[in-house]
Amino acid sequence: MSNNDVIEVNPETMTTPQTALVVIPVAMMDRIVTEIKRKEKEYFREKQEWVKIGAGKHLCIEGWVTLGNFFGLGARSKILDDKRDNGDIFVKASSSIVRCDTGIEVAYAEQIATRFGMRAKMGGREINDHEVYGMAQTRATSRAYANILRGIAKKLGFNTTPAEEMATAGNGRTTVNSTSNKASVKDRFDIVMRAGKEAGVFVMDALKKAGIETVTPKNIDDVEQIIENAIIEKNKK
Repeated sequence: MSNNDVIEVNPETMTTPQTALVVIPVAMMDRIVTEIKRKEKEYFREKQEWVKIGAGKHLCIEGWVTLGNFFGLGARSKILDDKRDNGDIFVKASSSIVRCDTGIEVAYAEQIATRFGMRAKMGGREINDHEVYGMAQTRATSRAYANILRGIAKKLGFNTTPAEEMATAGNGRTTVNSTSNKASVKDRFDIVMRAGKEAGVFVMDALKKAGIETVTPKNIDDVEQIIENAIIEKNKK
């Protein structure tokens, strides 16, 4: 088989020494992409395997797992670290994508989640411990799959950023703001202010640094995301 017959994943984009090249015959990839397109509505259902965010279609964890199955890939995730501070939980998780036939690791990623960050996105409802741990693992796994399958996802017409990493997508089946969207901008901002205060984040300073002077219906999603990121950075210290 010549070099023109295969697609090689650059090992420099991977983060652990155990990773190995993934070699996918072009003909096989084309057959799989053609098959998926032929039955796309069966394999990839809106609000199940993917969600629409703006003009883009973003794969959720279920979609990345489905896509990985076509190429014989599976995932192994674990919790790397967790911290508790004044009612918040900071959880860091990792995920490895492996070939199911050999167990060789081909992609790796780490991600984080916090209780206050999730609470701000979920309209202020209480977030249980297991939800934070689960979201950290979900985000890590989606990112790890994306590291190895972005090119395939793009061929299928999907945005290459996992839905769980977007400001307006959360559990893969609904948008993270599906609850808070029903609330007023003031109510949503009050939730953000409380979450930030509890986490020791200076909300107004964070918004000013991001160039936001006034909170409006058009930028409230961005405001929630900025404060979640600030809370995450606070917990890293």
